[in-house]
Amino acid sequence: MNRARNIQQRVFFVSALGLGMLVFSGANLPQGALIVIVAILVAAVGLPHGALDPLVARKAGLWNNPSGLARFIGAYLLLAGIAGLLWAWAPKFSLAAFLAYSAWHFSGDWREWLSRGWRLCAGATVICAPSLLYPDLVEGYFSVLTGEDATALVRVLQWLAIPALGGTILSAARCIRTHPKVAAELAVLAVAALALTPLIFSFSTSAVCTVRGT
Repeated sequence: MNRARNIQQRVFFVSALGLGMLVFSGANLPQGALIVIVAILVAAVGLPHGALDPLVARKAGLWNNPSGLARFIGAYLLLAGIAGLLWAWAPKFSLAAFLAYSAWHFSGDWREWLSRGWRLCAGATVICAPSLLYPDLVEGYFSVLTGEDATALVRVLQWLAIPALGGTILSAARCIRTHPKVAAELAVLAVAALALTPLIFSFSTSAVCTVRGT
């Protein structure tokens, strides 16, 4: 297990524990304050994380000179523009596609320890599980993002959350002897995804963005 992965696990454990104690202590941050904190996290963590994409592309051999970099950036901006137009034209479809991709992306954290099906369960848990106990909150956030009623999408997430959680818990049980830290991470993930409110849960997952294997 590499150094970045160890740091990621520790940050996740500490942030999940700290936020869990905050929630169960009865502290109630105003919704507006939570949104501001999420925005700060996106600006401080998400944007720099995405800004590393040209370096990742160079490492992957997609460009190796200034003209190659220009072509990469041009293609990158074109894809971003297409995504923006698609979101404006079909926001609910775009959100569903984004959530599906996010589940697959998160599942990459466990590629070294779990087969594809098991790690997809863990990735889907990150995305789907908050809708089980907090459907109204998730629906409200999705409605803001799409400008449309998101009830049907939340229902789909709830249906997917149950097998995803079951797979994550089974994965944790399978890893107890061979990879106990991974087992603990999966168990904490399942509990946090269920117990923490969606925005609070997003804090614990956002906290590890900068040390993900990119």
